[in-house]
Amino acid sequence: MNRLLLSLVAVASLSACNDNLGGGAYDLGPDLALPTQVTHVGVDVPACCIETTFTAPRVMYLAKPSPGGSDFRGRDIATTGELHIADAYGADFKLADSVPRNSYAFTPDGRFIFYLVKSSVDSTYALNLAPLSTGTLGEIKPISVIPRGLDNTPLNRQAFFSPSGRYLIIGVFEPGIQNSSDLTVVEIESAKVVFSLPNGSFDYIENVTSSDVMIYENSVASKTPGTPSVEGLYQIPLAAAAGGATPALIDTRTGNYTLTADERRVVYTKQDGSLWLFDLHDQSRLQLASDVVTFTMGPAADGPLVYVATDFSVHVRYLVRPETLVTAAGSADPWSSFTFGPDQSILYYFDRTSTQDSVGELYRLDLRPGHVTGKPAFIDRRVSLTDFSFNNGRMRYIRNVNGRGDYGELVSTALDGSDALTIAEGVATSSIAASNPVSPTDPSHGASRGPVDMSQPITPPVYAEIVGTTRDESVTSPLFDDSQPVTGSLGFSRGDGAPLIIDPSVHIGSYRFSRDGYVLVYAGDAKLDKKLKAYLGTIHLFQTLIDRNPVVPVLDGVSEIGVILDRGFFAAAPGATPSGIYFIRY
Repeated sequence: MNRLLLSLVAVASLSACNDNLGGGAYDLGPDLALPTQVTHVGVDVPACCIETTFTAPRVMYLAKPSPGGSDFRGRDIATTGELHIADAYGADFKLADSVPRNSYAFTPDGRFIFYLVKSSVDSTYALNLAPLSTGTLGEIKPISVIPRGLDNTPLNRQAFFSPSGRYLIIGVFEPGIQNSSDLTVVEIESAKVVFSLPNGSFDYIENVTSSDVMIYENSVASKTPGTPSVEGLYQIPLAAAAGGATPALIDTRTGNYTLTADERRVVYTKQDGSLWLFDLHDQSRLQLASDVVTFTMGPAADGPLVYVATDFSVHVRYLVRPETLVTAAGSADPWSSFTFGPDQSILYYFDRTSTQDSVGELYRLDLRPGHVTGKPAFIDRRVSLTDFSFNNGRMRYIRNVNGRGDYGELVSTALDGSDALTIAEGVATSSIAASNPVSPTDPSHGASRGPVDMSQPITPPVYAEIVGTTRDESVTSPLFDDSQPVTGSLGFSRGDGAPLIIDPSVHIGSYRFSRDGYVLVYAGDAKLDKKLKAYLGTIHLFQTLIDRNPVVPVLDGVSEIGVILDRGFFAAAPGATPSGIYFIRY
């Protein structure tokens, strides 16, 4: 365990805070605050690729990271380094050497960690699990759960937790196999593999309900001569799987499937283009349609269900009810992506999508009684697939995205696409961070300047995004954290207001809202350090709504910011002195 290397304390400033966006309801005058804390934890070397949790002030990180480059097939090789775990109180433990970037994770409840280590059997990776003590970190005693067969990629690309957090579902490669992994289920509490299927079974689709029933697809593995194996859809309770139960076959020759919102039914296609409904409780089934290419389920238990037919017409219906809308042939393509509006009265979809730069043409279909025409209405072109949302009865999206998919124009429109208002130009795609601050109905300080009002105040959401985006074309090798060399000004806004530029140079992703939405933490004045292969900046705090009295910490050379828990967070600062991981409390 490393000793505590540095603790800096900044004296609280008594200067008044400025409500520079207007509209504040509370006094932002001077207050006496607790001093900020900036504590170096862990080893004094460059560090990156932090994983944090909302359950406790703990962090996993890579010390002395080494970018991986590309293999002979042109695929990225992950950054590797020494994996450490540390807490805010100075405890630090080295877990393993040569661990791939982000191939480690806290369980949802924060009681355990998973991480990959080099296998002693072959060139693949093994999976370790370790329980964590409460309070300050104690001795870490890892358990080898899977001895080999894992890939050198981030854990979330080859595994996922069940909604209950009791199981980890992961793909494991058989010896000599490089492209298709086997479905494997780990029970976290017992640290045991409780279910597995061979022959590349993880390549199919898996889904787990909140009650830990796994729905999955796999080959039926026919052993009858002359009878070929076909794809089948199965269900099995994972608790029963641990006791040796046999999966139940739902149907054969299946394609895509999804669960309804209440998790009672499965909607799936078959290879003949038919669309079916299967009830997981009474085992009944019902054919819903034929000649189906793709489909999407809405947010309610009965849908709505949207599907594209073989003539590329769009159909909308609620389950076990007649169709409510059918468009003309050629209205959509097989790659269209569908989204329902806030009250499900309008269906939006992206047509002519481009997976290379994640854009498409945006259309809408009116589903309101008396407004159904079956004719899609064009809204906008080159709209980012990852930046489409709703806010207070309006839509927000990025349009006219450039050819590389880096940036475009952020707009707000009415739900029908009219009344377009430009919020900002040059907004980086996938850069928008949002938070819904809790209304400060009972402030601990300051006097209200307005009349007494017993109604619940409506607090608009707050946003942060990169505007005036640029890409550094000189960066040709991977950065330590494998992020994109994209920077710009950091803009902050309330609702659909024009952003206030709060810093001229911030690297994409190096900013985060506190959980209450009152503080935006970011690494400002970011510059590329070519030696460290990372964008480094200075920690700043920006108040979003009312005076929470954060005292700005003193820390430079920051590349990453972890989740903010109770006014505290970890940051990777490879350019600081000393270099490494810091815990900051404001």
